[in-house]
Amino acid sequence: MPPTSFAGLTHSDIGLPREGEAVFRDKYIWSESVKKYLCSVCGYSTPYRSNIIVHLPKHYPELRRFRCPICSKRYGRKDLWKSHLRSRHPEIADIILSPTWHS
Repeated sequence: MPPTSFAGLTHSDIGLPREGEAVFRDKYIWSESVKKYLCSVCGYSTPYRSNIIVHLPKHYPELRRFRCPICSKRYGRKDLWKSHLRSRHPEIADIILSPTWHS
């Protein structure tokens, strides 16, 4: 069984708790006329709320929930965070990404 910490790091060191939808609400607009969500920064538009939620951390670093416990770099998408761990910190990636480490 993998350890629950590595070099003093715990699973809480890798991400931010979800703060709920309220964090996102003032950062996008729903356009009833075109039936799309619009980014308030760059104008990106999508008919899907989930896509705008994935898009927003590009402009708002505070929305990047996944933090590298080694170098503190933040990611808005879990797949990018995992890729970073595997490529930049392979010595600990297997430990951190194992399901038992997060429990």
